[in-house]
Amino acid sequence: MYMNEQLFDRSAGSTNSKPGAYSNSNNSKLSKFFVLLAAVVLVLVFSLCAPMLGGDQDALAASSGSHLKQTFEIEKGDTLWKIANQYAPKGQDVREYMYEIKLLNGLKSNLLQEGQLLQLP
Repeated sequence: MYMNEQLFDRSAGSTNSKPGAYSNSNNSKLSKFFVLLAAVVLVLVFSLCAPMLGGDQDALAASSGSHLKQTFEIEKGDTLWKIANQYAPKGQDVREYMYEIKLLNGLKSNLLQEGQLLQLP
């Protein structure tokens, strides 16, 4: 029996096969495709929604210009460290905040004069 005859005999002798029905391998491929598609959609949805869940609020606030600069007048006994320690945002290193104050005010050293006005970031 030739190969064509074998194929014809299988399809003709089978009473369960329906014209246009998918085979098991096609069903498997199709289900794998939909699982992969669902995974891609979930990753995209999560990546788009993650910033809305509180991601990086400080970056958003900085870009919107919501930080108002304060002015501070130096009094006797004030040091740059003391001011930075008092006004630095929670979680920020005091040394970084000191550096920001120096940059903002064009200071070359940590020395301050009584009556001097500093802008705080």
